[in-house]
Amino acid sequence: LITPFVMALEFHGSDNLRMRLVLSTLTGIPIRVKGIREDEMERPGLSPAEVGLLRLLEKVTDGTKIEINETGTSLRFRPGILVGSPPYEGPMVHDCSVADRTMTYFAEVLLMLAPFVRSPLQVVLRGSSEGKREDITVDSLMNIGVPLLRKLTGVDVALQLVRRGMFPKGGGEIKLVTKNVLTIAGFKAIDLVEPGRVKRIRGVAFSSRVSPMFVNTMVDVTRGVLNDFTADVYIYTDHEKGKRGSDEPGFGMTLVAESDSHCLVGADCTSTPPAKDPEEVAKSCLNLFLEEISYGGCVDTSFQGLLILMMALAEEDISRARIGRLSTHSVSLLRDIRQFTGVMFKIRPDRKTETVLLSCVGSRLGNVAKVRF
Repeated sequence: LITPFVMALEFHGSDNLRMRLVLSTLTGIPIRVKGIREDEMERPGLSPAEVGLLRLLEKVTDGTKIEINETGTSLRFRPGILVGSPPYEGPMVHDCSVADRTMTYFAEVLLMLAPFVRSPLQVVLRGSSEGKREDITVDSLMNIGVPLLRKLTGVDVALQLVRRGMFPKGGGEIKLVTKNVLTIAGFKAIDLVEPGRVKRIRGVAFSSRVSPMFVNTMVDVTRGVLNDFTADVYIYTDHEKGKRGSDEPGFGMTLVAESDSHCLVGADCTSTPPAKDPEEVAKSCLNLFLEEISYGGCVDTSFQGLLILMMALAEEDISRARIGRLSTHSVSLLRDIRQFTGVMFKIRPDRKTETVLLSCVGSRLGNVAKVRF
């Protein structure tokens, strides 16, 4: 049953719009958003990425209704049923090149929706794969986000990088495929409180349309620091040229640490201005990486949202998780989750480890799209 617009939740401004659209789609509760960048003179209203996200949500749902006013500062969103990709019709293609964000901005949303669709997803995204500071790299999503979702829900998701594309020209392509979906029963409560000790470090140094020496420089700088902590360090190099190369020159690095309790923590950095030196990019990535490890959480800051969302949607039992530092984005998400689902989180600082323990009783959101009448 879709709630009518008169019962829609109302919000003001563009903050956390992406997660509010995700929550609306999952719960079936319509939203009305006013005052979207209404004070900005140059580009008021919805951004190209937000418009592209709305179009993507239209593609993976059936019956979704979207109303945007002439200035783009007001939005009405009434979600339909999550149908996923139509079977026997091949992968669904979505063009992200007109957006002002990278493909991971859209892929993260698909990852959150993937367990709850009627038919398994087969989606091809085309656009920029890296190059925006506010977006994670495809390698981070592949090596941290996908395994985390699989661990939390049991849904088998695969993300393939077909071609890199640095922002803004892009030219990249990724493919997201799910092999199974949840049943109406949902998934079990989450217990993720033991971060463990780092046992291995993996990474990817990538470049396109620049000297191949750039990736070697980033690897040398990184290994020069990390080898003092552990011997099990391996960083792959990915230098793309010719037709597989990006339309825009660029380079970057992703680092991932795996603990003895199978927790994954990582960080990434790309050659967005003003960083133009591969050594500078490697040092920036190292600083972010070591900082994330020092927080002592079971997930890094970039994937707190995915963890918190799945805790709220798990079965009606106590879910627990340890995070290092509660980000402002996560605080806003906790408030939104309470509005959409009624789930309240208990937040308890652990002064001994300087971490934060989150716990809640899930709302048991099963795959309602699988229901037959």
